[in-house]
Amino acid sequence: MDEIKKEDSKQKKSALRSANKMAKSIVESANISLESVVRQMPFILFLALIAVLYIANSYYAEKTIRDINKIKSEVKDLRAEYIYTKSELMFSSRQSEVATMVAGQEIKESTVPPQTIVIPQIKK
Repeated sequence: MDEIKKEDSKQKKSALRSANKMAKSIVESANISLESVVRQMPFILFLALIAVLYIANSYYAEKTIRDINKIKSEVKDLRAEYIYTKSELMFSSRQSEVATMVAGQEIKESTVPPQTIVIPQIKK
């Protein structure tokens, strides 16, 4: 068991050494010096800031889409409730339904049609 752990650690160390060698060779072949990296630091920070803003914008857009979908479903539910309530009101306000609701209160339906009341205007 210890031998396996030692072999794994040796492999990791050799992998790190080879990665370091590769990075050094890339830096040396590209003629990148500390001075040029420091000189480009504002641009690198600018790119990092843009990357952070891009990520934040995508999270904000996803949140907005989730909110829109939630509100759409609420509107759909409220529309269905509105239609149901409107149909109930239309049914309960029919003359025959009103007559059956007030029948227990000894109120009877009028058989005389309504008449128009005309008020003469006074001339000045």
